[in-house]
Amino acid sequence: MGKTLMFLVTLFLTTMAAYPTHAYEDDGKPIVDPNIEIPLAESPEADDYNRNLFKGYSDRDMKHFLETCMMTWECGRVIYEEILQNKRSSDACCREMLEKGKDCHIAMARFWFSLYEYKQYASRAIPKSYIVWDRCYRDVGPHAPSA
Repeated sequence: MGKTLMFLVTLFLTTMAAYPTHAYEDDGKPIVDPNIEIPLAESPEADDYNRNLFKGYSDRDMKHFLETCMMTWECGRVIYEEILQNKRSSDACCREMLEKGKDCHIAMARFWFSLYEYKQYASRAIPKSYIVWDRCYRDVGPHAPSA
């Protein structure tokens, strides 16, 4: 447990330094055109980059982090579509994200947007992940009106 906590703290702090989130204003425009599928870069360079990015972490720590913080594939996709394309997440997916916790949500956003395929979006997407968290918390969090 201690190593996993250290991993999360290290991941959070290193990406905080790389992608500062202060003074961000959401202009309301999607980061990626909502009419297209989010592109994936598949190449040997992308694979090497991603492998080297997490070289310092043990497989056990990465597995525990992913098991602790990873959402279902469907809800993870929906949340990232809201971050990147302004496609509103369902209440069910917001609840799933809230159940994982804000630290997991932010660490997961920093994880995904440090990968080769998504790093080009990091400067806008990481701050937007806070906005998505706040919207979900406001709409379906513990103090939200019951449906």
